[in-house]
Amino acid sequence: MLGSCGAGRPIVNEAILNRQRLYVHVTLKTQAFMSEITLTLPDGSQQRALAGTTPLEVARSLSRRLADEAIAARVNGELVDLTRPLEHDGTLEILTPKNREAL
Repeated sequence: MLGSCGAGRPIVNEAILNRQRLYVHVTLKTQAFMSEITLTLPDGSQQRALAGTTPLEVARSLSRRLADEAIAARVNGELVDLTRPLEHDGTLEILTPKNREAL
């Protein structure tokens, strides 16, 4: 016979409920992370990307040369590292040595 938890429910049922809760938690976190975001570039064009994409990955998708020259990014007016994950819609500018504020 199966053991029981404090409330008299079988341990197996409790384990199944715990697994279901964990599944729902992980699924919700994954969906939030994998949602699409829209980035507005300096020329007014828009680039769609998965949440979690980095400015460097966006630069690579636009131009290999831009990615090679990139040294920082401006996201919603804030200077950020090229490897910082982008989580929300916003503006994105890839900065190169041509941009004084990037140096």
